[in-house]
Amino acid sequence: MPGRSTNEPTNYFAFGFQSNQTTEATTFSFLRHLDGTGADIDEQIESVREGGDGQEVGLRYKTAVTFDGSMVANSRPEVGARLWAAALGADSPTLAAMPGAASAASGVANNHLATPTSTLPYMTMEQYWADVVERGIGAQVTSLTCEFEQGRPLKLTTDFMTGGSSYRRAVASVLTATRETGQPFMYPGASVVISGAAASGITTKVTKGKLSVTRNLDGDIRTTGLNREDVVGQTMDCQVELTAKYESASTWYDPIHYALGGTQIPFDLATGAMLISNKFGSGTQVREFTAGVNQLHWTQARVNKLDPEGKTMYVDLVGQGFKGATHQVWAQHVVASAAAFF
Repeated sequence: MPGRSTNEPTNYFAFGFQSNQTTEATTFSFLRHLDGTGADIDEQIESVREGGDGQEVGLRYKTAVTFDGSMVANSRPEVGARLWAAALGADSPTLAAMPGAASAASGVANNHLATPTSTLPYMTMEQYWADVVERGIGAQVTSLTCEFEQGRPLKLTTDFMTGGSSYRRAVASVLTATRETGQPFMYPGASVVISGAAASGITTKVTKGKLSVTRNLDGDIRTTGLNREDVVGQTMDCQVELTAKYESASTWYDPIHYALGGTQIPFDLATGAMLISNKFGSGTQVREFTAGVNQLHWTQARVNKLDPEGKTMYVDLVGQGFKGATHQVWAQHVVASAAAFF
């Protein structure tokens, strides 16, 4: 028989939202996946030497089985909106047009707002490769990272942890993959807005960046099965990383590290917010993505080290989200879907 390739056109990775922890999803979204997408079955093995075995191992058994992985894809409206909602926990379809959308009544320009909650939706994950169909049940998102860089599409990397069983399905029951068409959101043409103590002159100077949301899940809940009994969220963190062309110390370096008099200032004075957005299309066909961090402490500003060869200077910025009066982090999409995702 001929060998197999990893890029067979029938291969897919799909996810769907469950109505509860144990009921498998019936509706799925299919990624236009990038390298790094997939789930791995990890079997933990215990090896034991008992009396009478001599120097050899006499007993081996499995102690745990997991089905965890990552979804990596360029950010497109429908799939991206669902992944942000899965990572933050809440999806609010307002059915109201965002700026630039002519009408929401047509059902093709609808606004979905994802915001943080203490509970996350359960998901079913399925991957089809070569002649194997594998499915994991009761998964939740552990982290989502949105990366943007000069000249490139926005890229989403979403890690997940399965809180239920996993199994191999019959190839005869393979799903029909219907992938999202159209262009992804691009960083060229996007807008990055930064406000707060360090805002002046930096908005259009960002060359690349990353917005990350981390949901720290307890993945060690097991009872009578080898698979997890459940996954439970413990904490949530949000981080922003940006690289910008360095022009003046007063723009970023001083506000984060020093007061105007050259002395260190209290940490909580260097606060602000970050907003990134991109839109394409027009009228009822408009598609838009906006993500914001409303509550943000700028915790780091580093510049290039001295280099006798000479290099353009950049400043690397790091900000950490924190709880405040409004949502720490949120994501808004204009998509065709009118109903709530879960």
